[in-house]
Formats: sequence, C-alpha cells, structure tokens
Amino acid sequence: MSERISLTFENGVADVRLNRPDKMNALDPAMFQALLAVTAQLARMPTLRAVVLSGEGRAFCSGLDMTSMMELAGGAAGGSDQLAHESAADVLLAESTEQQGLLGRPNQMEAVRAGFDKRAPKFNDADASGDAG
Repeated sequence: MSERISLTFENGVADVRLNRPDKMNALDPAMFQALLAVTAQLARMPTLRAVVLSGEGRAFCSGLDMTSMMELAGGAAGGSDQLAHESAADVLLAESTEQQGLLGRPNQMEAVRAGFDKRAPKFNDADASGDAG
C-alpha cells in the first residue's frame, strides 16, 4: 500500500491501519491520498465483507494535522494567513466524488466547512431528510 496506510485482507475482512504513530495518526495530505487509494482498492475486492479501520500506536487518529495543511495552503496562497485559512478549507473539503465518499453527504461537508469558517452551517434541504441513500 503506502507508508501512511497498511492494508491486510483475510477471510473477507480488510484491516486498514493508519500508520503515522509519531503524529498520533493525524491526517495530512499524504494520509488523505492514501485513504483515497485504499478506498479505490477496497471497491475492487469482490469478496470484501467488512473493513476494520484502526491506527498504529497509542491513538486511532488525533484529527487533522493543521501544521501540514496550513503549510500546504500557505504555499498555495502566497503566504497570506487569511488566504491560507481559506485555501486549507478548500483543500480539505473539495467536493470531488472520492472525498464525498470519505467525508459523507453534502450537509456533513457543509457542517465541517462551517466549523472551519466559525459560522452557522447552511444546509441543503434536498439532503436534510437524513436519508442515507
């Protein structure tokens, strides 16, 4: 797999492990890419019955690695703190098909974006039904 994620598969069960124990498995751009790659790989496994997601070391996942995300956004935004903040939100919450699969439905993404912007979320009524399909 990659250095960020390990994957083993036995008897229809995939064991996916976040592998960044020195940072308590914090999510950085490389981890997001690895998650997308492993998700695509799992989707091609016809005998897959279950996925166990865990983390190496003492924590499952400490959340977002803000340092690496701000560095990524700062470089893309030319160093401006406000632009870096906005770019970090865009990098994290781009509404591609793969990321929607990882982050959930559009309203869940809006709630995360609102938290980033420190504002009240504006939900899409079409998705507010709570329907998982």
